[in-house]
Amino acid sequence: MQLIYQLNRETVEVVFTEDFFAPGWQLHSVALVGSFCDWKAECAWPMLLDDEGTWNLEVPRDKINVPGNSGYPEFQFLLDGKHWYDSYQTPWAPQFLGNFVLLWETDTQEELSRKEQVALTFVRESYDVEALSNFRMLQGGDLAPGRLYRSYHPFLPSRHHQHEYDRLEAVQQKMEEQGIQAVLNLTDEATIVNCKEITPFYKTLIEEGKVCFATTTYEEVYYHSSESGFIEVVHQVLEFIATHPGPYLVHCRLGTDRTGVLSALLQSLAGVDWAQIKNDYQLSNRMSVGEFRDPRLLAYTFEQFLGLKSLGQGSLKEALHDRLLKSGFGAHRLKTVLKHLTSRQEEMGF
Repeated sequence: MQLIYQLNRETVEVVFTEDFFAPGWQLHSVALVGSFCDWKAECAWPMLLDDEGTWNLEVPRDKINVPGNSGYPEFQFLLDGKHWYDSYQTPWAPQFLGNFVLLWETDTQEELSRKEQVALTFVRESYDVEALSNFRMLQGGDLAPGRLYRSYHPFLPSRHHQHEYDRLEAVQQKMEEQGIQAVLNLTDEATIVNCKEITPFYKTLIEEGKVCFATTTYEEVYYHSSESGFIEVVHQVLEFIATHPGPYLVHCRLGTDRTGVLSALLQSLAGVDWAQIKNDYQLSNRMSVGEFRDPRLLAYTFEQFLGLKSLGQGSLKEALHDRLLKSGFGAHRLKTVLKHLTSRQEEMGF
């Protein structure tokens, strides 16, 4: 059996042989594309052809160790700059939802298979409202009860799913029941107010200036959290919270990635510990939309944003406060944000 990669002490050697595809195909180039290069073909890592007809690439472990949705590095082969290799032709290689996966020495195929099984649980006989809508209150630390929520998109469908419109209706109902007064929208532009699907409740919030459009992307929140674009999004979100009373709702389309990262930052800002943040992040896997998110992906975001090698180096709250102050967010403004997230409304005079 030809291995697709070899783990060495300091490097990983990835190989691609002509045995992987139909004989007679004249192959001119092979490149590696994956979570370590934002899945962008233009950023692909070229492989070299040796005298035995095998394409090789050896890279440092720390360079390739960027997690995908599975929590492990994920990748694909790009052939001749335009054809994606069909990974199912090599069923013996570690895979997750069609992508090859790099498992480290302490990882197991059994755990990878478990995650994929969760992702492939598309339809259930019944859902509770929280799992269906991905709408839930964030708790722990100094967060005030009923102050911060997260959810699926309130009115735009994202999946061809038999419960999709039930899902949207559930989000809308929960928004009104919880008296949402301010929304952090991470996926739309302000022109969404003209969308024919928009609900009266949400439209009113926009017209009253109670929706913050802090548009960002999956790639930005996970792989570029140390860069200025993401920091600007964080500043925009915090400035909005400082100038608007809650309860707050954070959402994107699925309510998993952009919502998951910004919600986790707000939780840590209010003193919620990593264990609880990680557990909440994984609750979105109950939606059954054919996807899965591992907390290693969220940890990677935090480590890059905070400049830490691991999240066990000290107080997450203190590290985040320090990072925000160094990024130019004022101490007085930060104190106001914390007051809005942690104080009861009646104590704040709203």
